[in-house]
Amino acid sequence: QEILSAPSRCVTLLLEMGGSLCLFCGLIRVAARSGVVSRFSRLLSRPVGFLIPRTRRDESSREAVTMNLAANFFGLGNAATPYGILGSQRLFRGGISRSLAVFLILNTCSVQLIPSTVLALRQANGAENASDILPAAFILGAIPNPIKPEVIFLFFASSRLLGGKMSLILPFLLLFVFGVGLWKKQAVFADFCEGVRDGLDVCLKIFPTLLLMLLSVGVFRASGAMDRLILLLEPLCLFLGIPPQILPMALVRPLSGGGALSVCQDLLRTYGADSLIGRTAAVLSASTETTFYTLGVYLPNGRGNGFVKFVFCALLCDLVTLLLCVLVCRYFFAN
Repeated sequence: QEILSAPSRCVTLLLEMGGSLCLFCGLIRVAARSGVVSRFSRLLSRPVGFLIPRTRRDESSREAVTMNLAANFFGLGNAATPYGILGSQRLFRGGISRSLAVFLILNTCSVQLIPSTVLALRQANGAENASDILPAAFILGAIPNPIKPEVIFLFFASSRLLGGKMSLILPFLLLFVFGVGLWKKQAVFADFCEGVRDGLDVCLKIFPTLLLMLLSVGVFRASGAMDRLILLLEPLCLFLGIPPQILPMALVRPLSGGGALSVCQDLLRTYGADSLIGRTAAVLSASTETTFYTLGVYLPNGRGNGFVKFVFCALLCDLVTLLLCVLVCRYFFAN
């Protein structure tokens, strides 16, 4: 039954989340063309110089690193990857130095202005307000990133004070981005349409992976193997304060982005998009990255002194992020 239903569920899911994904991609494209991304990268120069000392002396590495972080923040994955590869090459000196290690850790963590895929996934699963996870996701992703602590505290406090008005975040971003584009006399409509086409391309590209992963997760759950795994690791999860249902996603996330998306979809469908488990899964997906993919792409040939130690540190960061995710989501969403 799972094998036969997986293709139709995959097509239905893509149709339901495709509209929201295209909207966000169009918005991000307008932001990039209006210069918002490049302006933000210049603002990052000083905190990046503090965290990554080598960028203070090397202008080319500083430009590559700041543009990579800015592109990641605005969800421009296609632009972030070339800058990330260039930045890692500039920082690589026969081994993994402190500067390179910090740069890679910043890439394995994720802080995005609009985590478009996760928001579209929540909307497709009937969330009352898909954007209500933004404060938690932003704070969790910002903790290891070059953002001043007082900014994080201000965002944290204001998000609790605003409460239900957090749904105004997306309308405000739309007005701001389009307003900047019109003020700079750019072709806003043409840029938006180009971003929408990018969103359609994203849907087509993730379809094969999503179909295979939905099928695998469905069969894994239907066979009872997932329940046995959760039961086996439940004592450890309860000791650490982690909901056992989140464990499969925490295990898959460092390995496969498509697999994590499929597990997240399964949790949202099973427990509900507005449940504590569903929201925790969404926040974890929005505020983390595929660790081993990042290391494989950015590290020169995966070699160098200190590689094994760095992998251990990266996985330790993933564990800390998971624990913080549970705490932050309990603070925001536990009734």
